[in-house]
Amino acid sequence: MLLTYEDQTVDFDLEYIRSYEKIGMSLSGGTDSALLFYLLCKYIPEVKIVPWCGIDIYRAAHIFYAREIHQIISEMFPDVDIDPLHEFNIDVKDPHWIETSKNSNNIHNIPQSGFIKGLICHYESMKLNDKGLVNYHINALTSNPPKEICKDLGFYDKCEERRFSSDNETKLENTYKPFRNVDKKWVYGMYEKFNLMETLYPYTQSCVGFPRDTNYFTEPCKKCFWCHEKLWAFGTYDICFDK
Repeated sequence: MLLTYEDQTVDFDLEYIRSYEKIGMSLSGGTDSALLFYLLCKYIPEVKIVPWCGIDIYRAAHIFYAREIHQIISEMFPDVDIDPLHEFNIDVKDPHWIETSKNSNNIHNIPQSGFIKGLICHYESMKLNDKGLVNYHINALTSNPPKEICKDLGFYDKCEERRFSSDNETKLENTYKPFRNVDKKWVYGMYEKFNLMETLYPYTQSCVGFPRDTNYFTEPCKKCFWCHEKLWAFGTYDICFDK
């Protein structure tokens, strides 16, 4: 199934996803994963969906939005087999994971905290496979906005370099990343296409600011990459704080 907005297209391979039957997916509380959750339920209702969320213990507010999105989507699609949200903590200061990250080949030049977060998420998500709950995973990772946009708007220094790459393989050994080669403008286009701007968008949270930068998680920090990206694509910072 081709999903196009302006000059960006995702080939959302329904048959490929359907062949795995039990799909694990990261549900962060942000716009990208919320959209992916919606599309899975809408177009492949026969697949069992097992959503999971890693809780950054130093910036834990996003779990409340992930839970709310889980509830909203479950109510939208009552006949879809959706597991309760699987939750686990992420402590980027845990000595075990710090030592593990030192022994890993960090080829993407990601900050250590981000790399540790990825290690923990991979470990915890694979546990779902080991328990027989999941056959395969799907991830809503998108590309950065174009470099010239990031530079013009003053947030190029906050970008992960790996997310500028394009024409990436989307079907990996453990994970399908259908949005990997489109940016958040495409995500915005899908929210408009499926009339989700009033039903789902207001409940998404992108900001990853720390307590003192967000007035203790009551407003967006307007500093982090995710705030800049959301404002560029959707024309607003997180509006979930206004509900």
